[in-house]
Amino acid sequence: MAGDQVTLQINVTEIQTDDDIMWTFGTNRNLIAKISGETRDTVDLPDGRFRDRLKLDHQTGSLTITNTRTEHAGIYEVEISRRSSETKIRFSVTVYGVFGLDAVKSVMEGDLVALQINVTEIQTDDEITWTFGTNRNLIAKISGETRDTVDLPDGRFRDRLKLDHQTGSLTITNTRTEHAGIYEVEISRRSSETKIRFNVTVYGE
Repeated sequence: MAGDQVTLQINVTEIQTDDDIMWTFGTNRNLIAKISGETRDTVDLPDGRFRDRLKLDHQTGSLTITNTRTEHAGIYEVEISRRSSETKIRFSVTVYGVFGLDAVKSVMEGDLVALQINVTEIQTDDEITWTFGTNRNLIAKISGETRDTVDLPDGRFRDRLKLDHQTGSLTITNTRTEHAGIYEVEISRRSSETKIRFNVTVYGE
């Protein structure tokens, strides 16, 4: 969950002086931590997402990410070079964002509500799925060339869902109290999977 910490543990009891351990993040394998000789360093990315969040265990080489956010989801890889062996381990981290600052929405009946996600531009291999309610009924999807919205059997979303084809954000127009509830979006990208939940309240006039 967003705000929690996650520890990526590796099977090293104690680091030797000639061991090298290198941690990278994402498909571009950006360096975020390294142990080599007397060096024990963590490295932030240019966008600052890991600032003051990386804790490197100097004895075992394990890595902890504290106070996680959805932007920390993705592929982490560690390369362990020892005198007699070289090992690579990959970790896939998913961070669930629940009711963050922008995830609680309150509107009056008749207003629109915009559920925005942190995607600048959708790539061809991205998949974005929106669901509604505790049963997670599908209401919108982006996959490849597909950009679809789906009404529920009771027709409550008819002509009310607007899906942003560039960012994947979802807008519900002309809201009614029956549109209140939990909306969840699952964003699957090449290097990460993110889930965000929105709690929408609609007040009757």
